[in-house]
Amino acid sequence: MNGTTFLILLTISSIVTGLVTEVWKKFTSNFPTNLEALISGLVVGGTTGFLFMYFNQIAFNVPNIIVLVLLGIASSFGATIGFDKVKQAVEQIEEALAYKAD
Repeated sequence: MNGTTFLILLTISSIVTGLVTEVWKKFTSNFPTNLEALISGLVVGGTTGFLFMYFNQIAFNVPNIIVLVLLGIASSFGATIGFDKVKQAVEQIEEALAYKAD
């Protein structure tokens, strides 16, 4: 798997991980959010990478399995940091619009 493919899979899995984490938050209230993002990121990122490798007939050897784990970890971190930044940007836009309205 090359770097471009990794980044494309990371983008896709980070988006899906963010969505899965938000849905998971709605059903669990006493579970740490970062742990939810880590678990869902590992599952979604690993599954995304696994499916890509399976359908493109890429060998499952040690380096590729390490890439799958790294994809899962990067996906969870990307989703956690990415969602918080998007949420913060939306709040700032709302505050700016409210300030202009006054």
